[in-house]
Amino acid sequence: MALTEQQKQAATRIRQQGGTVKQAADILKVSTQELKNYLHRAGITQTQADADGLWCAWCGQRIDASKFNTRKRFCSDSHRLKWWSANRFAITPKSRKETVCPNCGTTFSAWHSSGKKYCNHACYIQHRYGTRGGKP
Repeated sequence: MALTEQQKQAATRIRQQGGTVKQAADILKVSTQELKNYLHRAGITQTQADADGLWCAWCGQRIDASKFNTRKRFCSDSHRLKWWSANRFAITPKSRKETVCPNCGTTFSAWHSSGKKYCNHACYIQHRYGTRGGKP
């Protein structure tokens, strides 16, 4: 999978501000080798010796984290929303399971920990009470 232009710019900023390749790959959710290849081809090196910082996953700017929030990933809410809207379909949830609805028999995908049995509320009502949502 090729890096997007936004990921390339963020990786460049992280690397120039002293971040390691592994930190940049973890922040941007790309493979380390793919990022190394891009940085080597572009001739981008680490310019500062500060490898302890946090960087925004959208723009790559350095984030000043407080002592209470050391896992901050974005510099602002707008960058958080932009990142999630751009990467919504690239993230595959690992805790999903395929379930069969006991009422209609259709297969649907649900979070593993949700305990969801029915595909929708109407199926639940019909199976539980034998109606289409009203009294028999």
